[in-house]
Amino acid sequence: MAKPTGKSPSAARTARILKALSGRTNTGMSAGEIADATHIPKTRMSELLDALIEENLVIEVFTPDGESTQRYAHSTALLQMAYDCMKEDALIRQRLEHKQKLLMKGTGK
Repeated sequence: MAKPTGKSPSAARTARILKALSGRTNTGMSAGEIADATHIPKTRMSELLDALIEENLVIEVFTPDGESTQRYAHSTALLQMAYDCMKEDALIRQRLEHKQKLLMKGTGK
């Protein structure tokens, strides 16, 4: 019996899918391309993509006419989460810089 790794196989597969879609927000990837890039069996891909779509982390890409391209990309909600993290990091950086300036002046306030 294999030793437990502490990893959830489903979580690891989900992370690999999200990583594979990075940089493909406009064009997306087909389920087959994602399967090849992540080494996840194609037989599992539909189930995993459906779950990611249900959680609003991935979207199916459609043509301007509303036709399915059978390609998948990060959702706007996922991109918003990433943006919010970057924005929070910028605020933290600003506060730290302000505190550093105060400390350099010797006020410490």
